[in-house]
Amino acid sequence: FRYGFGVEPRIGRNGFLNIELTAEQVNPVPERVDGVNIVGRLGVFFGYAIARRFTLSAGASLNDLFSDLKDPETGELYTPVAPSNVLWRQVEDGWHHQGWVGWRVAAGVRF
Repeated sequence: FRYGFGVEPRIGRNGFLNIELTAEQVNPVPERVDGVNIVGRLGVFFGYAIARRFTLSAGASLNDLFSDLKDPETGELYTPVAPSNVLWRQVEDGWHHQGWVGWRVAAGVRF
């Protein structure tokens, strides 16, 4: 599940800026996971309406992972969600905290 909020100010006639702050619990396996694995994101995306109801957008997001997931076999902390090239990594008091930059390109339909 994901929750958050955002704004979409207009830029000119067809452009817009999408700014959003979200957080989501990510389950790395299909079955229920007993633990916290939350990714928070701050995203800034530029979009353009190519037709009345169709848009294209692209931009970057700053991602921050808080996790206490443990490997069921070893009991060690593990984070299968974060990429290997993180900007920061901290392991303290049974928690992983990692951050990285992500990118998004999207096509949308407005209703």
